Amino acid sequence: MDEDRIRWDRRYARASTASPQVPVALADRPDLVDALPRAGRALDIAAGTGATALWFARRGLDVCALEISERAVELLERSAAGAGVAHRLEVRWVDLDAGLPADLHDLDVVICQRFRDVGLYPAIVDALAPGGIGIVTVLSSVGRPGPPGTFQARPGELLQAFDRPETELLHHAENDGLASAVFRRVGR
Repeated sequence: MDEDRIRWDRRYARASTASPQVPVALADRPDLVDALPRAGRALDIAAGTGATALWFARRGLDVCALEISERAVELLERSAAGAGVAHRLEVRWVDLDAGLPADLHDLDVVICQRFRDVGLYPAIVDALAPGGIGIVTVLSSVGRPGPPGTFQARPGELLQAFDRPETELLHHAENDGLASAVFRRVGR
């Protein structure tokens, strides 16, 4: 944990506060943005400085943001106060190598952007309430030259992970070094 925390604290050392930002997978999909709830509970996994957590909080959801970097947590809390949504945000400093916290379940939205841990894929689905929406975007080997890197998804990885009997796939894309899946939980 300390190694990851130190690495990410260094990365965020020069970062500034974040502005609310629509999830990457939905940037060109207003139909999917319209399908997202305007109330309820959301989880932002590996939230970084919190641009997406802030976007969901401004939309009206109560957001739990998970992050390992103490520096990013500080910036996220400052950004939430500046955006007037601190009351809608719970920020937790966690090591995701241990999985998702057990108390996070029956969520309306779970988002994970640019953090790839294939071991978390089933937990993301399990954390959703029936009808809940999952949004996952990871670095991908598709559309990038050379062999896949450690943190890059293989072709079809998100389809395999999230096109399951208990999910309805709403959107999938793989190009330009990113892979995204947007899905709805349809059963327990």
